[in-house]
Amino acid sequence: MSLAPSLGAHLYVPGDQPQMIAKADTRGADAIIFDLEDSVGENSKDRARDLVGAALRGPSWSVPRWVRINGFAGRRDDRLRGDLDAVVSASLSGVIVSKIESPDELLAVDSLLSDLEARRGLAEGSTAVVPLIESARALEKMRRLAGAPRVERLQLGERDLAADLGIEIGPEEHELLVWRSQLVATSRAAGLSAPVASAEPAIADLAGLAVTSQRLRKLGFGGRTAVHPSQVAVIQRAFTPDPADIAHARTLLASYEVAVAEGRAVAEGPDGEMVDEAVARSARRLLAQAGE
Repeated sequence: MSLAPSLGAHLYVPGDQPQMIAKADTRGADAIIFDLEDSVGENSKDRARDLVGAALRGPSWSVPRWVRINGFAGRRDDRLRGDLDAVVSASLSGVIVSKIESPDELLAVDSLLSDLEARRGLAEGSTAVVPLIESARALEKMRRLAGAPRVERLQLGERDLAADLGIEIGPEEHELLVWRSQLVATSRAAGLSAPVASAEPAIADLAGLAVTSQRLRKLGFGGRTAVHPSQVAVIQRAFTPDPADIAHARTLLASYEVAVAEGRAVAEGPDGEMVDEAVARSARRLLAQAGE
C-alpha cells in the first residue's frame, strides 16, 4: 500500500434536502457523501434519488462525491438497483454500500456497476465501492469483503454494529477497539486505502470529537465522516499531525537516510533513540499524512 495524505473529513449530506445539497461543496469537506439510506425516510427515498442524481449531473465540484446507497436488506435488491441507476455517472467517485454481509453481494454490485458503466460510456471499474460493515456476519467475512472487486476501502457502521452485537459504547469507546484495529489491519493486509472512521453523533461535543478523532488517527484511520458542517474543521485538524511531530519525523528520517548512505542499518536520533527501518516507515507515514 502506498503512503497517502490524510483523507480528512467526509461530510454526509441527506439526499432529500436540496438546500443542504446545494451548499455541500461550500462546507470545506474533503469529500461529500450524499446519503440515500439512514438519513432519508421511507417516503422520501425516490425523491432523494432524483435530487442526488441531478446534483451529480450538475456542475463539477471541488471534492470527490460519494453516495451511500441502500443495501440488500431482506435479500431484495430492487432498491439497491434503483439507487445505482440514479447515481452512476462520470462525476461519481464511488458508492458506499450499506449493510453488506457477504462477498456475493459485492459481486452482484460489481456486475450491476459494470452494466451501468458500459451503457453510459464510462470506463469499466471507474466506480469504486466501500462496503459498510454493520453486523457480526459482516465482521466474520471482513477479509473476504476486502478482496472483492472495486473495493477501495472498508468502513464500519459503528452504531448499527454495536446494536447487532449487543454492546454498549462507553465514553472511552474501548468496546470498539478490537473491531477498529481489525479493520485497520485487514485494510493494510489487502492493500486498501486506510479506512475512514465512523461519525460522532453528538454534534455539539466538538471537544470530544477532537479527542476521539486524534485517537482514531493514531490507531491508523485515514479520516472520519461528519454528520454536520461544524464537525468538518475539527476532524481535519485532528487528522493533520502536530507541527512538532512533523519536525521530529523529518529529523528522524534525515538521520536514518544518512546512516543508510553510510552503509549502516541503524541511526541515532536527536534524543538518542534508535532509528531503524520500522521507525523510518512510521516517520514517512506521518509526513505523508501531513501532505509531504
